[in-house]
Order: sequence, then structure tokens, then C-alpha cells
Amino acid sequence: MDDVVASQSVQLCRALGCVTIAPRKSLGEALRLDGEVSFWDVVSTFLTLYRFPRLFPSVPGSHSVKRLTNSRLRPLRGIAARLKDVLVRIPRGKQACADWPLTKMNVVFVGFMKTFYRDVLSPVADLLVQGDASAVVIGQTAEPDRGLPISTNLRFHSLWDHWDDEATFRARMMSRRLSETRNAFARINLAAEFERTLSFPVATSALKSELSWLFRREFIRLIPFLVAARHILERHRPALIISADDADPRCRVFSLLGKTLGIPSLLVQQGLTSRAYPEWVFFSHDCVAAIGERSRNDMIAQGIPPENILVTGHPGFDRLVDVDPDTRAKARSAFGLAGDQKMILFASQPYYIGVFDSPQIRRTMIDAVVRAADSQPASVLVIKPHPGERTAGFRRLVRRYSRTRLAGKTAEMATLIKACDVLITFYSTSALEALYAGKPVINVDFPKSGGSKIYTLSGATWTARSEEDIAGYIARLTSGKTDELTEAQENARLKFLSEMTGAPDGKATERVTQAVMELVRP
Repeated sequence: MDDVVASQSVQLCRALGCVTIAPRKSLGEALRLDGEVSFWDVVSTFLTLYRFPRLFPSVPGSHSVKRLTNSRLRPLRGIAARLKDVLVRIPRGKQACADWPLTKMNVVFVGFMKTFYRDVLSPVADLLVQGDASAVVIGQTAEPDRGLPISTNLRFHSLWDHWDDEATFRARMMSRRLSETRNAFARINLAAEFERTLSFPVATSALKSELSWLFRREFIRLIPFLVAARHILERHRPALIISADDADPRCRVFSLLGKTLGIPSLLVQQGLTSRAYPEWVFFSHDCVAAIGERSRNDMIAQGIPPENILVTGHPGFDRLVDVDPDTRAKARSAFGLAGDQKMILFASQPYYIGVFDSPQIRRTMIDAVVRAADSQPASVLVIKPHPGERTAGFRRLVRRYSRTRLAGKTAEMATLIKACDVLITFYSTSALEALYAGKPVINVDFPKSGGSKIYTLSGATWTARSEEDIAGYIARLTSGKTDELTEAQENARLKFLSEMTGAPDGKATERVTQAVMELVRP
């Protein structure tokens, strides 16, 4: 996302929140359906990053027929999704309340994304409960694949198992207020409002469709989240709320509600930062455990006070320094690799505005990666899709190329990196993980592909501008030979890691846990 689009997206979010829809009441104020937490604050980061950039004429493809059609259909999809929620409603009750730890020092981990909990938060939870603290992991369902906890002080609760009659009453009242707010907002002339508040054009019709989807789907879906979160925080009064995603509205429900109740919250950073990517402008937590100094500086540039940022490293990276031969052998065996075959791991990324210049260039680069890897007879390519990515196209590639395998979207990245010989990606955090583990990284960055240059400018990775580059780097990096260039790459790797993650000492979990203990200490 370039600086102009990022700035416009932030301004649009703020302008909409300030639109007057009733005497002396803005949209943001009217969406305080429970009297305290505004749903506009809950969804602000999500809208700014993923939805509003589509509304500006300067964004490539913003006026395409496909995008305009999708925009018009979005409210209908919201209604259909709402109907699905009604038909497939998860049973609710309060049975988990009796299982809440009775210790004074208990912590809530918000783990709605299983991969975020597993890859970022679980090391902290496991270490935390070895002391005097207890922890509860809240998800939409109880964690089914986590296995038995290492301690009785670590519990896994479903959000919907903290529900009582008072919660039902609150949800009904909030639904009525939401309907009133939606009707009031429908009478607003947005074009006239924006003439007074914005200095750039916005696709108003597409924006109205987006807002219709918010009212008919997202806000309705978030009402029970807020009600259940209030039940948990008011009834059980945890000492701290911990999550790994400040853009996820479900996590923001907990952090924003925690502010109103005097319960502090800590965000553990899970991905890369960029000053041009406005992820931290509407920061909702009290503190953040940052991966490294560069992330800290990016957060400060977007408005987070320096005293609220702790540089700890990434807890999920700790397991990368522990090279377990059995783990590597087992992972390679799962993909049918023989002992002398090289495993090329490709970590893909979905298309987002600002990450790639177009969906077409992304597909071109993916095809080039697969063909280049297939040209190396001693190698096997394993594709690891992003959790938010569709896999149908990858399955077609696996059928077409005999030396290509497909990993699950939720496969553990640390295990795959330990097993691989070379990692290929675009701009994913997985490149930083591979560098941390001492694995060579190829960044695919074709001309006019767009995206972050954080790796290509570091000198720590090999930058492929063409299919021939990819094939050449694979052949070279799997040959086992070293030369002056690879030595220079190693020096650049260590320098880059010191800036991004600190020393790869495997002690980030300890530092985050120490920060947690200081936050919850009376």
C-alpha cells in the first residue's frame, strides 16, 4: 500500500466515524450500542487495511467490472451470511464459568485464529503457567487439536460457553439500537458530507455497499462477541488480556472493552511492519511486544507512545533455533522426499491491494516458481499456502507437476522451515523465520510486481527478477557450494536480524513472559 492510499484510507475511516447521523451524535458515538465500546473503533483497522483501499480511483482496477459487481453484491452476501449464522448457530451456555481458574493472577489469551495462537502465543502460555499464574485461552470453539495442556492452570474455553440470560437480554437490546442506527445512517447524504471533510474522490456507491454489509453482517455478528466478552471480563476479572492481532475485530472487542473495565491488554506482534501500512494508527491495546527495533520505530511513527512498546523478539521463532533431526526427517518423509533430495519450500501470499500491483502479476510469479523448481530434477517443491488463501489453483499445479507437493494451509511453518533446504516467497514473514533459522531465502520480485522491499533491500536474501533467476538460485543454493557472495549474504543476514528480531538466541518467549508478569504484578 503506497503512502497516498494509506493516508486516504485513514482519513476516510476517521471522516466516516465523525459523520453526524442524529442531533449531537456521530456515527462512532451511535455505534456505542452497549454505552461504552464503539463498533466503529472495533472495525476501524480492518476497514483501513483491507476494505477502504478498494474505493479510491488511484488504485489499479478499482473501476473494473468484476470489482464493481462484487461491490454491489456485497450487501446481499452479508444477508446470506447472516442467514447462515442463524441456521448454524453454536449452542450457548455458561458451563465454562465453573472451570475458570480461581487464582488471582489469571490471564486471558484471545486465540480466535488457531495459527496465531499456536505459532505466536502458545509458547508464552505454556511458560507462564509453569509459574504461579494461570491462563485461559478463549476461542470461538474450544481448541480441538491442541492436545492435553501441560498444566491444569491452562484451560481452553469456547466464547459461547460464557453466556447467560443477562447476555441474551443485552444482545437483544443492542440489536434494536443497531437497527435504529442503521436507519438513521441510511438518511445521510454521504457525497455532501465528504465534500466538506475530504479532499480526494471516493467511490460513494461502493462505499455505501460496504457500509450496508457492515450493518447487515459484521456489526450483527459482533454483538454476541461483545456481550460474551463483557460477561467474561466482568464476571472473572482477568489480570491481563493477550492477543496477537490488533486488526481482527474479535480481538479488538476484548482490548477495547478491557480499557473501559480497567483491565490492561498486551499485543504480541506476529507479522512484519511497514510505515506505509497503517496497521498501528488505530492501535487498541495498552502495550505491544515488538519483534525488533525496526518494528518499534514503525509503530512509533504511526502514533504508539514509545513507553508502550517492549522489544522482545518473536516467541514463535524460538523453536527455529532448536534443530531437531527427527522433526526434519519426519516432515520430509510426509512429502515423499528421498534422503538426498532437496526440499524447496514456497510460502505463498494472497492478493491484497498494496501487496501486489495486480492479481495477474502474482499468478505469473507463482507459475514461474513452480516451473523453475520443476526444472531441478534433484529437488521437490512444497507449496505452503497462506491461511487466508484459496488452494484450488495450487491443487491444479500439484496435479500438473510430479515433483510438486501441497502442504495444508494451517501446517506449522517452523516445522516446514526446519525441513527445507531453501525457502522461496514474496514478502512473507516466513522469510524472516527462515533467515532466523539460517536457511537461504529467495524473494520473487518481478518488475512491476509491487509490494514491500524490506528483504530485497537488506542484502540478506537472493532477489529473483525472472523465472531464470529462480531456477539459477535454486541450483546454486542446493549445490552445497559456498563462495564470497554467500559469505557476504551471511553478514547481511546477521545485520538484518539484529535490526528486525535481535539476536537469534531463542529467548523471546522468556522476555514476553517477563513482560506479562510485570504487567499483572500488583
